[in-house]
Amino acid sequence: MKENITATVKLAESARTLAIAFIWALLAAFWSYKKQHRFRLPPFHIHVVIEGSQLFFSFALFLSTQVIIAPLLFLIHQKQWPFLNSSSETLFFLKFNLLVLSLTYFFLALFYYFDFSLQQKQSLFRFDKVWYQNFLKGAVSWVFIYPFVLFVSALLDALIFIIFDVAPSNQNVVEQFKLALSSAPLTIWMTFIIACIVPVAEEFLFRGLLQSWLKQRFENRMIAIAISALVFALFHYSSEQGVTNFQLLTTLFLLGSFLGYLYEKYNTLWASIGLHSTFNSISALLIGINQL
Repeated sequence: MKENITATVKLAESARTLAIAFIWALLAAFWSYKKQHRFRLPPFHIHVVIEGSQLFFSFALFLSTQVIIAPLLFLIHQKQWPFLNSSSETLFFLKFNLLVLSLTYFFLALFYYFDFSLQQKQSLFRFDKVWYQNFLKGAVSWVFIYPFVLFVSALLDALIFIIFDVAPSNQNVVEQFKLALSSAPLTIWMTFIIACIVPVAEEFLFRGLLQSWLKQRFENRMIAIAISALVFALFHYSSEQGVTNFQLLTTLFLLGSFLGYLYEKYNTLWASIGLHSTFNSISALLIGINQL
């Protein structure tokens, strides 16, 4: 009986979210159609040339820290201090993960500073008089892009629940952020990483490097956007989430496509960083509000 009530409540929540997202998306689509001339991409142009070695070493640096070094340190710590079920240990690993992330992005920044030419740096980030305007354009685009992401997310959540009887699950980073809320310093640290560092680093990797390299390789923007968005989504895969990965990867692919479009539209990473940062910041804010 309780399970039936829980299922009804979850379906009702999904239905409400779908209804809100559908209406919001319709309004956004109508406005976009009326202003479609503003959304046309500029003529095809390769504004930055990325070397294959730069792409390889940037992702190798990122992956070696996340996939090899961090798990290795985790196993060493687990073997020496096997008390993983305590709350203090959980907080320790949250701090550990934040430290690993911080070091990863620090070394990535060093590689960018010393290995990339001045022309490449100017083409990717373009610190000109209008860089902040491009950032704001990306941030404002959240109003028109988020309803589509929300609608697809809610629809897939409902379908997965109906077909597989599996309730929606949060990303690991969401659960970690909820845990961080128990400590003010951790909250500030993680919020800064989520809202500022992650958007810059991920847009540099997936749009600035991967998408730019694919664009010059295939001479086709749509292929470059699609592949970089797919790789972006797959990088967020989590074996712990099971079948709900389908919802996560699909919505992240959609978001990654929008991010790739903004990068091509304005020929600068600041636009996609603006959307990415706004998306993460508002998500973190909503999580914090729900935890009150």
